[in-house]
Amino acid sequence: MRKVYNNKRSAGGTLFLLSAFSFLLFVSCEQIEDFASPTDNALQFVVSDFPAFGEGTQTRAIGTQDEGKTAWEDNDKIIVHLYSQEYGNQAVELTFRNGDWNSDGGTLSYLKDENPTITAVYAPDCEIKSDKTIGLIDGRQYGEAEYIQAETTISENTLGIHFESGRTYSRLRIAATANEEVTVTTTGFTPAGATEVATEQYILTADDKGNAYLYGTFAADGTVKVVGDVTVEHTFTEATVAENSYALFARRGANLAKLTSTYVINDSETHYFYGLGNYGIKVESGSPTIILSDANISLNAGDQFDRAVNAIDIVAANCTTTIRVEGTENNIIAKYGAGIFVAQGSKVEITSSDQSNVLRVTGKGSSSAIGGYASSFSSNGENCGDISINKVTLYATSDFNVGSGAVSPAIGGSGNASCGTIEVSDATIYAYGVYRSDTGNTPAIGLGQTNGGQTNNTFPTIKIIDSEIYAYRGGTWADYIGKPQTSVSTSLNLGSDGSAKNSTIYCYTGTAATSVDKTVFYDANGTATEQAAE
Repeated sequence: MRKVYNNKRSAGGTLFLLSAFSFLLFVSCEQIEDFASPTDNALQFVVSDFPAFGEGTQTRAIGTQDEGKTAWEDNDKIIVHLYSQEYGNQAVELTFRNGDWNSDGGTLSYLKDENPTITAVYAPDCEIKSDKTIGLIDGRQYGEAEYIQAETTISENTLGIHFESGRTYSRLRIAATANEEVTVTTTGFTPAGATEVATEQYILTADDKGNAYLYGTFAADGTVKVVGDVTVEHTFTEATVAENSYALFARRGANLAKLTSTYVINDSETHYFYGLGNYGIKVESGSPTIILSDANISLNAGDQFDRAVNAIDIVAANCTTTIRVEGTENNIIAKYGAGIFVAQGSKVEITSSDQSNVLRVTGKGSSSAIGGYASSFSSNGENCGDISINKVTLYATSDFNVGSGAVSPAIGGSGNASCGTIEVSDATIYAYGVYRSDTGNTPAIGLGQTNGGQTNNTFPTIKIIDSEIYAYRGGTWADYIGKPQTSVSTSLNLGSDGSAKNSTIYCYTGTAATSVDKTVFYDANGTATEQAAE
């Protein structure tokens, strides 16, 4: 004979009672009098929080740790298996939705005096098989997903499912290219959920962020080989540590800290960079995408008399190079040269997913942060191409760090050189020009000046839309945006074909200025309204 126990809903916290379904607790007839009424004894489940990977781990053979999954999400599932000597294998599936756990309507049955065997797992690649055991979904392999076994306790009508003890395995994050398929071969790897070392290779597809994962434990001297757009191999010198996360770089590009010379690109592929290094990137041909993910370049090359050494040096002819910014700690610093140079006739597009991503670029020794560089100490500059800045927060600085010579704006042409079109959209830019009492002043954005006072006669077209520009000109003898002048200027010169719409330009004099000289607002039609400093 059986009694049906209606389930109750909890009042919050980490206690979740299954709702909207009924569970059956099977008992023999002579045992019925030992149970209270169904109203008082509804079967309930208590599920703990989701366990995070260990924080601040030190044992990482390769790469850097990332946080991974840290909380229950809608449609997460837990499989509960119960074995009763009387009723055999049984299983139910719990699904997390809108903060509650809900069952699939199955039953768990055992005798009152019995001590059943209960297993609860979070295992996305597993399912309840026809014999009511837990097994892999057809076509899946252990190690492709998490397999976290909970500790379970049962007391009267409450089954506790506890994940506090966490994982018994580590995670390997394979940093590939977004949506790329990679083939992974391992030795000495015991997958999560398995009891034996894996012998089959894995075919994994990276997610939209370029990450693919393996879950399990690598023994000391265990190996992993990834074959995709690039091939990489790694041998673990020590066994991986449970709950720790490891990373393997399997993309074109580099950890900048490991470069021993300039990284040269001659293709139109995606190249991914991270870390802190002293060597730059040079695009000789092709139209590549350069991803900067908390990447730091601080050049140790160049000197004040031969300083054509640019941190990111785009010399490819008639190409478009895309620089995509990820994270808030991206810093590009030249020693004597441009932070980012693009050759005349070509284009650089600096972009990201949104303005929370930050890029800081510094040009030194008569060169712009973004644009041109000084090809001779006193006067000549190298003409630069088109510059596009979109959906990013940018700090651009022209830092004059040598004796008298040419001077340059933060963004634009250097010395007497020309610059192509400068386009800014949905961005926030802080641009810092130059003041030199023995040479001259430069605008924040626009053209530079030689030490003889010459500037280029061809003014760039500047287009700004849906953006905020903080324009710090070097001194009063320069436009805020425009070019150096021979007398005091108060101008914003966007060029004869230039425009600004839905944008605000804050005008300052001096790179350390704390008060604004004036603010210029542009409406959707490009009409300017000027507000003087108070």
